[in-house]
Amino acid sequence: MAPTTTTTTQQATSLPEPSAKPTRSKRFRFKHPHATPKPLFTKPHTNSPYTTTPHITLPPSPPPLSLDADPEPSFASALFSSLTSSSAAQFWSDIYGQPIHIYPRPILSGQRQPLTDDEYVAYVQRRVWENTRQGVEERARERQREKEEMQAEQRAEQRAERHAERQAEKERERERKRKRDLELDEETSWQVQIREYVAAWRDEDSGTEIPWPPCGVAAAAAAAAAAERIEGIRFDVGSIREFLYREARVMGVGFGQVVKVERVRWHPDKILQRFGEGEDADREQRMRWVGEVWRAVDEVWRGIKE
Repeated sequence: MAPTTTTTTQQATSLPEPSAKPTRSKRFRFKHPHATPKPLFTKPHTNSPYTTTPHITLPPSPPPLSLDADPEPSFASALFSSLTSSSAAQFWSDIYGQPIHIYPRPILSGQRQPLTDDEYVAYVQRRVWENTRQGVEERARERQREKEEMQAEQRAEQRAERHAERQAEKERERERKRKRDLELDEETSWQVQIREYVAAWRDEDSGTEIPWPPCGVAAAAAAAAAAERIEGIRFDVGSIREFLYREARVMGVGFGQVVKVERVRWHPDKILQRFGEGEDADREQRMRWVGEVWRAVDEVWRGIKE
């Protein structure tokens, strides 16, 4: 019996002691292609002290352009319940993200009675929608449209003003051209009349017809009779001075030289010596005109000498 016991004890002492935790192989292992993947997110802990509010999406409602549209029944019931109960008002304020019971029932312009229930619901719904992000963006787009329309109107007004200014400038240019043409015609008329006047004085065979100074007489009337040519004309100093200046420019001589020649030419004694007294009917009138011309030329001459 003793030997048997010794053998069993030796075998027991020679066995290795079992490990407390089995070791895991560190070799890389490919995952099985048909293995079910683990979910990325797990259920949150129920004992968390923080509570999350579910995301609330406002009921879609396009902006009512008028108060005639039928409001949504759910919003109408929410509105009237908010008006009668503070707890309902708080609840629906949380749902819509803003209070809906703070809008008084208005009286629109042009109406004497307050809004009906349906009109009031539509009015509040529109105000609530305006305070949402969509409403803010829509108002921003509306302001942008108004700004663009105003800028377009301003550009149109500026274009109209520029067009009117161009038309006015064209009209002024036409007026300037017309004046230049008139001045050119007048200058041409003066040149024709002065050359005819000088040629008549140089003609020794002109008879008793006196070549009167063309003081403002039109070129078309230059060929008229002497009495008709000077009818209504006063040989004052101003008109004679203008005539003398134009004569000097047309003939290309100095002003003083022209005045000196005309002063001698229109002396009454020189006129009588060359043309005579004329007919008895116009003798007095003709000599009165001669005296007017000579006195005007003499005054211009004295002005030069002074």
